[in-house]
Amino acid sequence: MHGRWVIEIREPDGRLVSRREFENELQPSGQSILTDLLTHKAVAGSWVVLAGLPFCEKDLIGSGGCPSGGATAELIVVSAGGTVVLTGVAPAPIALSFTEVGTAVATCDPGTYACISGAAGYKVPVGFSYRTIPAQSVAAGQIVQVSVTISFSAAP
Repeated sequence: MHGRWVIEIREPDGRLVSRREFENELQPSGQSILTDLLTHKAVAGSWVVLAGLPFCEKDLIGSGGCPSGGATAELIVVSAGGTVVLTGVAPAPIALSFTEVGTAVATCDPGTYACISGAAGYKVPVGFSYRTIPAQSVAAGQIVQVSVTISFSAAP
């Protein structure tokens, strides 16, 4: 399993300030989540991406399920060609600097029809992947664009 990150910082007019590309590491809790999903012990719920700002799927925003850091941005999750792509775009409400990025996913008990915040058997998002990066500074008003592509490949 691979998590390919692209983080772009842009000025409000769209001019690119910085771009970073890197791979992340699956956390032990992420391994447990995958095991539970593949053995029907859990149902996948909403995703969270932390990259200076919390990017959360819509059902987590305002529900208390999304970590707040002064702002919350909507996260879009799609399946594309055997990958899972998590994307978000948001202006930084204040100047910030971050050195850690990660993903988290919520789960629900098996048999849950819709695994969303507030559902019976819902468990808050738990760390899935993580990476320490060189400090990334963002000025107030600059745009943070994040994309995480989770892919799978066969062993050589």
